[in-house]
Amino acid sequence: MTLCPLTLRQLQAQNISPLDITLLAWHQKHMTRLILRRLMTAIPTLLAIIIMSFLLMRFAPGGPFDGELPLAAETRAALESAYGLDKSLGEQLLLYLGRLVQGDFGPSLVYRDFTVTELIAQSLPVSLLLGALALMLASFWV
Repeated sequence: MTLCPLTLRQLQAQNISPLDITLLAWHQKHMTRLILRRLMTAIPTLLAIIIMSFLLMRFAPGGPFDGELPLAAETRAALESAYGLDKSLGEQLLLYLGRLVQGDFGPSLVYRDFTVTELIAQSLPVSLLLGALALMLASFWV
């Protein structure tokens, strides 16, 4: 059985039938498999979503430096080089995935002095606290 000895002894002390103990062990084993299988399908799904969103942004009309006023050719080339837009699509994708794995989400376009990672780090504790309070409220409400 996959139950730890302490749990097995506790169950036997409570006069639980051997059949129920066997069913509990079976359930624990299969639940672990289910969780692992779900995690293993979540990784390729997340990767597919990331790649599709990357490609949708690259194939969308317009560009990040298209504005009301056209940029000088040298300025545009310098910006494209700084952001890696002068590289091939495959290289851009690999750079993007590498930065995501490292937790580098790039500079914020709204708050110019901050990176997206810094903004997430600032707001994450408040979001976690709010979520925990909502979870506690919902569990006591029922």
